[in-house]
Amino acid sequence: MAVKYLLDEHLPYALFAGLKRRDPAIDVVRVQQSGLRGAEDPEVLALAAEESRIVVSKDKATLRDFAGARIQRGEGMAGLLVIRRSFLRGNAGLGTIIDELVNISQKTESRDWDNVIRFIPSADKFPPA
Repeated sequence: MAVKYLLDEHLPYALFAGLKRRDPAIDVVRVQQSGLRGAEDPEVLALAAEESRIVVSKDKATLRDFAGARIQRGEGMAGLLVIRRSFLRGNAGLGTIIDELVNISQKTESRDWDNVIRFIPSADKFPPA
């Protein structure tokens, strides 16, 4: 199955627009489009799991912990990609993030990311180990 993304609501719209511009076929939605604006992290993770979407966020403080707890409970999830904050300062690193997300969608399958929590950009090869 193809990779699908759910962008956390605190990510810049430019990331969504850049992904769609770079690859119009990419399946990406924003939390705001899913009717979850202002929702708590567990709700976002539940929707993403239900729709088999990898969550993309910059929130390592809480979202990563909720994702880990979800995995430990056996609830599973389609993956979590945490963007390194330094790549979002002034949107200077958006191109790098877009490149990595497009690479992931073109070179991996959704199942490769099941229950994976990873920081991006990453020096690791795809798919994840």
